[in-house]
Amino acid sequence: MIPSTILIREFPTATPNERIGKVIEKMREYKIYTIPVVDSKGRLVGIVTYKDLLERRVSPMAKVKAVMSGPHKIPEDADILEIAKRFYFVRVKTLPVVDSDNRVIALASRELFARYLVENDYVPNLRVIELASCPAITANVDDPVAKVKWEMLRRGISRVPILDDGKLVGIVTMRDIVEKLYYASIAERATVGEFAGTEDEILAAPVKAIMSYPVITAEEYERVLRVVERLIERGISGLPVMSEGKVVGVFSGLDVIKRYLQGQKVEIPITASIEIDLPEDQHRLVEKILSNYYGKLTRITDIIDLKLNVKVYECEEEEEGKEKRCKYSVHILLKDPHDTYTVNVVEWDPVKAIRDAFHLIYRNVLKNIRKLREKKRRKIKGVGPEELGGE
Repeated sequence: MIPSTILIREFPTATPNERIGKVIEKMREYKIYTIPVVDSKGRLVGIVTYKDLLERRVSPMAKVKAVMSGPHKIPEDADILEIAKRFYFVRVKTLPVVDSDNRVIALASRELFARYLVENDYVPNLRVIELASCPAITANVDDPVAKVKWEMLRRGISRVPILDDGKLVGIVTMRDIVEKLYYASIAERATVGEFAGTEDEILAAPVKAIMSYPVITAEEYERVLRVVERLIERGISGLPVMSEGKVVGVFSGLDVIKRYLQGQKVEIPITASIEIDLPEDQHRLVEKILSNYYGKLTRITDIIDLKLNVKVYECEEEEEGKEKRCKYSVHILLKDPHDTYTVNVVEWDPVKAIRDAFHLIYRNVLKNIRKLREKKRRKIKGVGPEELGGE
């Protein structure tokens, strides 16, 4: 059964035909990252997160059904392992808990679940640096907002520490960008916040114009439980980890859940054939890419089969005093209930080739899912909103 201490009992919901602008207001008011989308009987038909809003940028007047994903959920009788898997693979900060009739009865919090895992010895109370994601993905104060937005979506992260000459001066989250862009779309509210302007102006502006400061941080030697408590107390989902004044990593509840799943020998169900030797740092990058894109893909479709093959494509002829260079071929096959997708990418850098191949697969799957939804919408045009919401 789901521990009661990880549940949020007071939460808003949305309907498929509700306006995006109203949903963002609810997310701000309740300070939550996920809103369940329900039909007229309270049954779950999807979820809306800040990531959905950033990925599928639409007008505040658009309807929720245009951006919602899922429906991702946790059954009320789920055990600890099942809860951890769902949080890790779906990559959201709160998940709807449903009863046997698929009605939403609560939200499960990732950070509250992380605290539960440590308090009950499912995960050892180590130094936070031992669980944090390292190295941290950071940005410079003068980088444009558009670049930070792209890095978030490409790397599957939701916060970026902002540096000025190597010193931490602020942080930008996915929520910051979504809300700034939302207010930019509403003429009478375009002056809200420290920076205002059109959407294009905001995306072109230096990230220091929208960053939050001062930044809540943790020192590398602090214990995980203490840092998780800080996340809960401050109402945030992650923070930079510091060592001698420098950002050395980023920590969130997901890192605790990942450690628990590693102890349970849970692996990402991808058949990978990598016929090249990679240095340890590149191997870790590849693992992160696989994990990030698997999470992104499972948010939009059910994966039946996923195969990755990496091999040497061709090499330059050796020249004296010059390092031999090779091109690498990456082939990905993905099968879901709707179609089979394949991509091939050839690059000099194997890590870049793997990342680019997964990005193409994700884009192709998303395009097909949208096409199928539009086809279904046209087919059932004229049917009531409840049926439209259940697509």
